[in-house]
Amino acid sequence: MIDRIDHILIHTATPEETLDEIEKAFGIEAYIPLTQYGFFRSAMLCFGNVDIEVVEMGEKKGFEPYLYGVAFEPSKPSWETIDALQTQAIPHSLPVRIYTETFSWTSISLGGFLDHEMKMPYGTNWMFGNNFYAHMMSRLFSTLMKSDAISKASGKDKGEASLFFCEFHDMPEDRAKAKEAFLQDGGKYGLVRVESIMIEKKPDNNAWKKLGSPASKESVSFEFMESDKNRLHAIRLKAKESYHDRVIMIGDVKFVIG
Repeated sequence: MIDRIDHILIHTATPEETLDEIEKAFGIEAYIPLTQYGFFRSAMLCFGNVDIEVVEMGEKKGFEPYLYGVAFEPSKPSWETIDALQTQAIPHSLPVRIYTETFSWTSISLGGFLDHEMKMPYGTNWMFGNNFYAHMMSRLFSTLMKSDAISKASGKDKGEASLFFCEFHDMPEDRAKAKEAFLQDGGKYGLVRVESIMIEKKPDNNAWKKLGSPASKESVSFEFMESDKNRLHAIRLKAKESYHDRVIMIGDVKFVIG
């Protein structure tokens, strides 16, 4: 189902400070600066094979930045992905197109993976098949999400984690060009790629096994740790030389440089 991991999200109430701290810690600059997209603000940094998004969403204040979510690029179109999720009995939302002034994307949210997941208004944790009713509801919610008020309400403090499939549309062409500077440099540590997302998982959590691993060899992989919680634990980075698992903390976000 997953071709690769497209980006990893860091949720913060202070995006300017968090972005500045990451840029200074790793010696790299955001290739998409902090930008307002109607119901959220975000900036993108390239870590080689994956982007890391610093995002401010909702009205909650007074919390430390933390690992919020992962966006998967699907290996098949949206409705074929829905078929696969249905077959594996993975709770999911309808495919809904989200719009901003500059680009849009189709999102399918997943349920049953992490504690305190964001419950989307268009059905996270419901089971939708690829049928006439689902297609009609998908179009309805895609239309409703064009409203800034509804978009803001959908992301307003409804959960502390999110996993979703993400298909981008009309992405600005300069996005790929802006990454080239990082790929030639690697920042302060000579970073090469993100090796894995470290995930804490309860023994009875079988959702990840159903989802499977990313198909692309260039993708970030999953690294599981048995725990009494289901949550994103850390981001493991690979550098040109060994740093013996050096840990860099950005708020509650742990980066481990191998």
